[in-house]
Amino acid sequence: MSRTTLRRYVNGALLGLVLTAGGVVGAPAATAADLPVPTFTPATGGPTARFTLSGTGCTDTRPGAPRPGIILDSTTPEFGDGTLADADGSWSLPTNFSNGVALGAHTIVATCDRYDLGEQAYPPINVIVSATGVTLATTTTTTAPTQATCSTCTTCTTIAAGDTVAIGKVVSMKLTGYKPFEVVTVTMRSTPQVLGTFTANAAGVVTLRFTVPQNGAVNSNHTLTFSGSMGTPDLVLPFKLGAAARRLAFTGADVTTPLALGTGLVLAGSAALVISRRRKPETDQV
Repeated sequence: MSRTTLRRYVNGALLGLVLTAGGVVGAPAATAADLPVPTFTPATGGPTARFTLSGTGCTDTRPGAPRPGIILDSTTPEFGDGTLADADGSWSLPTNFSNGVALGAHTIVATCDRYDLGEQAYPPINVIVSATGVTLATTTTTTAPTQATCSTCTTCTTIAAGDTVAIGKVVSMKLTGYKPFEVVTVTMRSTPQVLGTFTANAAGVVTLRFTVPQNGAVNSNHTLTFSGSMGTPDLVLPFKLGAAARRLAFTGADVTTPLALGTGLVLAGSAALVISRRRKPETDQV
């Protein structure tokens, strides 16, 4: 049993006795209005840094009713906490993820527990756990990522729709617009072939490097699909498969010896010419 489940069981049992003794059980259930979105205060210092969630509206106005409880749950097992709401329905709870929490996106749900009246959930809070702390996730992306321009990435390859990309070309790209730490998979189609998976940084920028394979005939049409793991719309780039770049042939012949021999002959000829010029003609003896 998790610590959150245990808290629900104990609080519900004990406070149920209080409600029964006070004659509250059986009272008409109040119709609670939608609860407002909790306030999230980020934290720095690593994945287990303490952040704060605060909220309002968690009240029970029945005479003799105890203060409702606040229960925090998450999509990760390394999290769970709780407290009691104040008399005016407000609450604030500093908390943190436990050791071993995975980096990336997590969803936290605060619940107002009115015991015999049941529970009412607040709107969920999406956070990003990173090596530097816990921050609020950005709003859902509705547009596909974009390629970095040459001015911001001088070593990047930019592929426009309909471009020809050669077989064997090493493509280096930088894409922006992903969620922090979103995993991006690159797939070449029409016959699907995964070219690599890459992870975006805390700013949602992913740097990719992959090689274009021979996945069809030269001049055939294909697409590169960049798929995010957190719901970011796919980026699809159509292109034509180009011929592999030709390399200059290498014969393997060793020209070192002939070159050295030719140089030696030139030097020997020059020396003989100098010696012949220095000789004086012999005169006949009388």
